[in-house]
Amino acid sequence: MFEELDIAEERELCAQHMGKYPVISISLKDIEGEDFETAYDSLGMQISEEAERFSFILESDRLTPSEKAEYQQLMDGKFERKAFLSGSLWLLTRILCKYMEDLLLF
Repeated sequence: MFEELDIAEERELCAQHMGKYPVISISLKDIEGEDFETAYDSLGMQISEEAERFSFILESDRLTPSEKAEYQQLMDGKFERKAFLSGSLWLLTRILCKYMEDLLLF
């Protein structure tokens, strides 16, 4: 993927960081439904499955009990309020960043 970019020549840097950080991967092409509700549920299921891939972060001491509860709700696919689904990627990103904050080089 990076072979024609300058970063590909930085082999030591790539070896040091490649595959060490969680990457959220969601594809909207798999969202299907004959009506809004079905498509909404399909999107919720996909986001829940993506959150489940990172379930190990629930063991972290970096997250507060309320953050863990929110994350568990995300993994359980409890999207009764439309606002929760619309903010779910933000929640997933925020919690992953908090979990990784000591490792990130920002």
